[in-house]
Amino acid sequence: MLTNAHPFSSSTKRKEITIMSIEIKTKLKEASDAYYNGVAIMSDFEYDMLYAQLEAIEGEAGADPDSPTQTVGANAAGTLVKAQHEYPCLSLNKTKDIEELKKFLGDQTGYLSIKCDGMTCQATYLDGRLQKVMTRGNGQIGEVLENKEFIKCLPETVPTLGKMVVRGEAIIAYPEFERINALLPETESLYKNPRNLVSGTLRQKDKTAVSGREVMFMAFELVYAEDTVDDVEFQMFDLEEMGFKTCPGVSVTKETLEEKIAWLTDKVKNDRIIPADGLVLTFKDKAYAKALGTTDKAPRGSMAFKWQDELVETKLREVIWSPSMLGTLTPVAVFEPVDLEGTTVSRASLHNVSIFRSLSLGVGDIVQVFKANMIIPQIHENLTRSGTIEVPDTCSACGGIAKIEGKETDMLVCQNEHCPAKRLGRFERFCSRDAFNFEGVSVSTLEVLLQKGFVKTFADLFEIRKHKDAIIEMDGFGEKSFENLVNTIDKRRQVDLAAFLYSLCIPNVGRDVSKRIADVCGEEGFGYLRSDTLNEFSFLGPVTHQSLVTWFNDLESCSEHKRELERLRDEVTIITKPGTVKNGRLSGKTFVITGKLEHFRNRDEMVARIVSEGGKVSDSVNAKTTALINNDTASASSKNKKAKSLGVTILSEKEFMNAYL
Repeated sequence: MLTNAHPFSSSTKRKEITIMSIEIKTKLKEASDAYYNGVAIMSDFEYDMLYAQLEAIEGEAGADPDSPTQTVGANAAGTLVKAQHEYPCLSLNKTKDIEELKKFLGDQTGYLSIKCDGMTCQATYLDGRLQKVMTRGNGQIGEVLENKEFIKCLPETVPTLGKMVVRGEAIIAYPEFERINALLPETESLYKNPRNLVSGTLRQKDKTAVSGREVMFMAFELVYAEDTVDDVEFQMFDLEEMGFKTCPGVSVTKETLEEKIAWLTDKVKNDRIIPADGLVLTFKDKAYAKALGTTDKAPRGSMAFKWQDELVETKLREVIWSPSMLGTLTPVAVFEPVDLEGTTVSRASLHNVSIFRSLSLGVGDIVQVFKANMIIPQIHENLTRSGTIEVPDTCSACGGIAKIEGKETDMLVCQNEHCPAKRLGRFERFCSRDAFNFEGVSVSTLEVLLQKGFVKTFADLFEIRKHKDAIIEMDGFGEKSFENLVNTIDKRRQVDLAAFLYSLCIPNVGRDVSKRIADVCGEEGFGYLRSDTLNEFSFLGPVTHQSLVTWFNDLESCSEHKRELERLRDEVTIITKPGTVKNGRLSGKTFVITGKLEHFRNRDEMVARIVSEGGKVSDSVNAKTTALINNDTASASSKNKKAKSLGVTILSEKEFMNAYL
């Protein structure tokens, strides 16, 4: 009998290992291709676990050249032009072990920086001007981005001669990510994370869609420059001086490494601004790091540190279906409380029916919980998968029929137009800070007023005095609390147009959209929104624009709704923006804006200024366009070409301001 046999000596065992290896490779490749093309089909945690499992197998059996452990990135699937990288964008070796990092650093001085989680890009400058920006792709071949002018903190010019190549991460910060998700129609699935959003954004052909989003370039490496020092920290200082924004970092030694890891980790956790998925340690001496060379996959002079996801097991108690203002029922997992990343958590959103079904949940199941990016509680896996909880066919709030709807993502929607949860949600928005701002009017107070029938429409809130006698007799109320309620409401009888529009709960018209509509309405205010003017709001996007048109068409056709709105307008004064006129100096003129702005903070600010002077802003150049505004007047962009072919004037920002403002 053979003893101490090699673990793969058995043919059956070898076959099992081979099959397992193929399955893992397939999963990792599919996830990688999706990741680099802006779609997430598995969590980072799951990917890392599979990757580690594959490494363990290959440590015994050997690795194929095409294995995910030996390759970089993925092949781009989009329609953008592909090109060869002059300086290959290699991946990084990874570790979750601080001791391994210390061993890597040795007696050298290192530079430890935040590893931003977005879309890796490489920018090439020639004689001080930005020539092209490419995605990482598979490390050797990437895609040339057509929307580079909309990436902030990526200077068009730099004070250098010859060639300069800068590598960085295109990101969308968490506040912007949340703003964009908030604008999505409720019937559409939310972006899962900023990384997916930025990848999809920069690959869009519609430049207007890109221009409305804050994409930032976070530089993390000066790849090449003809005249530079070999100190990484000083290189980052130089890039900052040129107008770049760099990934936050600090010099470290083996003795200070652990302290600085904790400091940068806390910074990511507490600031909640920059999406990050770890840290990067590189040798501070760039010449030393370069002399170490590379493997086929990674440079030897840098290493990524991945945070250990704290994964906790707990028992599922139930799944509740939380109703929203528009009737969408969101599944929420409720489990036995656990301590996670310094806080106690007991629930996690499952987002939609599709995700709920994938977990096969049942009461009493043992689930693994973690915090995505150390912030948002998530269910990682269901270990027991009993699958005993079914998708309900009734609304949790009203008992009415609930049906599954959606194109790409299944969502459960209450079909009852009179659902009390929908009604309460609408009143909650009406009273919220961004609408009428009724401070101190709680959801529980609204619920009681609705249940008792004292309030049926928004206008009824302003007539609450007629129910004084009945209200002061209720539990929790009295003379003083009633007067406080009335005074709060009376103080808010004046409201600006944007807040008024938001309060009406028009589907897909959120805070930001309401502000943009108000800017166009100008001095005429709400009265400007008529059937003959609604086409002017197509810049909001097809879904939002159609929601706006549908709502106003329904208003015109339904006498009851019209009467309710008229009652509300009788109770309040709508304040329009001062100085917004319809017959200003730009009246009858139409402008198209493209490229990066220098004088205005963003495109929305410039649009608002043009509209306030009576002008219009269009997304496309045509024969009726007064002027195309583009700071790069000599560029070969499609808008510039079209403007020239039609004889439309092309003006820089400064020229536009001098000529018209």
